[in-house]
Amino acid sequence: MAPDPDPRLADAGPLAADLDHAADMVAGMHRFLDAETASAAARRSGLSTLDADVLRASLRRMLGVVDDRLPSRFETITPVGSAGAVGAGDGYSIVEVRWPVLRNVTGAGLLCLPDGAACGNVVVLPDCDTTPEAALGLDGSRHGLATLCASLAGAGRRVLMPCLVNRDDTHSGIAGVRMTNQPHREFVYRAAFEVGRHIIGYEVQKVLAAADAFAADFDEAPMSLLGYGEGGCLALCASALDKRFALTGVSGYFGPREALWRQPIYRNVFGLLREHGDAELAALVAPRALLIETAPHPDADG
Repeated sequence: MAPDPDPRLADAGPLAADLDHAADMVAGMHRFLDAETASAAARRSGLSTLDADVLRASLRRMLGVVDDRLPSRFETITPVGSAGAVGAGDGYSIVEVRWPVLRNVTGAGLLCLPDGAACGNVVVLPDCDTTPEAALGLDGSRHGLATLCASLAGAGRRVLMPCLVNRDDTHSGIAGVRMTNQPHREFVYRAAFEVGRHIIGYEVQKVLAAADAFAADFDEAPMSLLGYGEGGCLALCASALDKRFALTGVSGYFGPREALWRQPIYRNVFGLLREHGDAELAALVAPRALLIETAPHPDADG
């Protein structure tokens, strides 16, 4: 006997030959994903009663901030032919430093040291396409962060400016074999995604390792964290995960993430909006101070 027909197929029929079924399928995906994204914010509001440490653990997993960091201290790099400092300002000097983060991962940047006793430590994160040398004006450029850092260092704060992975594609591939035009951030993102890590997570680890180094080298002085552009993203995530930052400043980044698919792919974090929008990250920073400056994000072409 022939089996009874499946009632779910009662309205089934041959595929219409005059339709673009691939385009129809993609349009259906868009409708589904747009609806899921729109409802994510409402679902996140129901998570406000969860313990903050549970949400931090979830964020660590999503960003791949799960590896134990190495014991960290600042190592001063002395350029050949110099006395140690690479620059100076009114009441402070600038030295080049590096610090261990993870196995095969090292942080590097510039550290402004007050001439007298220091009263605090600040990590300043520029946008990823701005080098510490440019941000501090050591290459002759004029940058707003130079004024900020000079004010902080002149007021007795140690100011660290790490170097971030930029959006160039100079090293995105294997020379002589195959090069790509992927920005460096995307190049790292794609490889890291396969092993449960993320470019954001790696750079957050650099920030947290810098906090470890400040504590190890300069005792437990108050710590602050300021970031602009991609640096603002890192500042918000790092402070959400680590309570040691008494003050956090975010500029040129904070906002709704429902259109995350329009942004560079290296900001994609699998499952993030189910639990963590920018407002939820800000809630993890509270009750510590969080300053949000409304400013345009740096252009990211391509």
